[in-house]
Amino acid sequence: MKLDVPHKKISDIERGRTAADDDFLMRLNARLGLSVDWVLTGVGERYISSRHALHFDPSDILDVLHRLRALIESGTLDKIAEQCSEYVASTSARRIPLFEIEGERQIIYEEDGLPGETDETMASPCELGETAGFACRLMDDSMEPAFHKGDLVLFSTATELKSKDFACVHVDDRSTFRQMFFLEDNIVRLVALNHDFPELRVARDMIKGIFRLVCRMQRF
Repeated sequence: MKLDVPHKKISDIERGRTAADDDFLMRLNARLGLSVDWVLTGVGERYISSRHALHFDPSDILDVLHRLRALIESGTLDKIAEQCSEYVASTSARRIPLFEIEGERQIIYEEDGLPGETDETMASPCELGETAGFACRLMDDSMEPAFHKGDLVLFSTATELKSKDFACVHVDDRSTFRQMFFLEDNIVRLVALNHDFPELRVARDMIKGIFRLVCRMQRF
């Protein structure tokens, strides 16, 4: 099969030593007409159109079958399937509440000061261990240029905070996302990265909750 790809790279992919990158998948798609989605997941149509299925060199098909057989015999496919099953099980078992900051789905807090439940949830994109967490969709541009409207930001309810951390802060019966600085006299400075938004300084005992940012999913 003429993919203009080094034999070592193909061998590493077959043995599970490295993942197939976009360039390899596009070459496979262009040469054989195979659907990238089908190659990666086995779901959907095998070919991107019927004309591709009619223009194969039989030796190419035989070569692909031999390589697939090698993957099966080496146990690589079983390992990939096992890893996928473990990932699906972990993400489906760990779902967290999803709110909005500066939007309609504001965080609802329980009596203990922690975010409560909501109808909308999402699979956690990062490890939280045994700690609780929640996510928010940013609905304004107050944290540009580092964070964008539409980004998903995830917070831990049990992670220790330090000055300069980014955090979800509950003050004056509303929640906001800011970079925070601990000042003298028990004052907390809340800073928006977008200078069109004013900073806020509040006494620590006026803040009902501060939750540290642990990861984010950027809007594309």
